[in-house]
Amino acid sequence: MARKPAADGYAQSLLGVSDRGSQVSTLMIEVNDLLVRLFNAEGDESPKTITLSVQPDQVELDGRIRERLAVRNGADGRSEVQVAIPRFDFCTLRLYGVGHANH
Repeated sequence: MARKPAADGYAQSLLGVSDRGSQVSTLMIEVNDLLVRLFNAEGDESPKTITLSVQPDQVELDGRIRERLAVRNGADGRSEVQVAIPRFDFCTLRLYGVGHANH
């Protein structure tokens, strides 16, 4: 059975990517963390803004801790991080602490 939107029509995305060529290929919850696998299908390597409707404790880029990303507050009150992904490549973000019941 398909779920109907709320009566007020309000909907909110878990995350968004500023570049239309970037795609979320996998989303997985691991204990209290959210893992997001992104693919750069057509864009260049310039940094993309990832907008989150959750407030992570911290964000890690790729499993080998290539980089800890700074989380900032966006203009709309949502969290944002920036990441550069080479064209036709993947990256994995680990959002720490977003699986807590109080988020």
